[in-house]
Amino acid sequence: MKLTTILKEAKSTRLIGLLKQGAKATKNMGEDKLLKLSDAFEKLDNEQADDIAGDLNMAIENMQDGYAKDATGWLKKFNKECKKALK
Repeated sequence: MKLTTILKEAKSTRLIGLLKQGAKATKNMGEDKLLKLSDAFEKLDNEQADDIAGDLNMAIENMQDGYAKDATGWLKKFNKECKKALK
């Protein structure tokens, strides 16, 4: 098996794991865990993962700015995108 194929499969497996976590992400996880999740999506260096994580990043920004209600909306959108990507 070629190294590029192995790397693609490893990234795909990590993406699936992150999508499963993202489908269940809530504000109750806390800002630190949400930031780690966002960083993990970014480390994949995958355009699709970056697009999905955009909603998570907006939720984190809203939490940091004190707009918890708005953060909930962004997290729900993020959850929905993760579930959609898993299908």
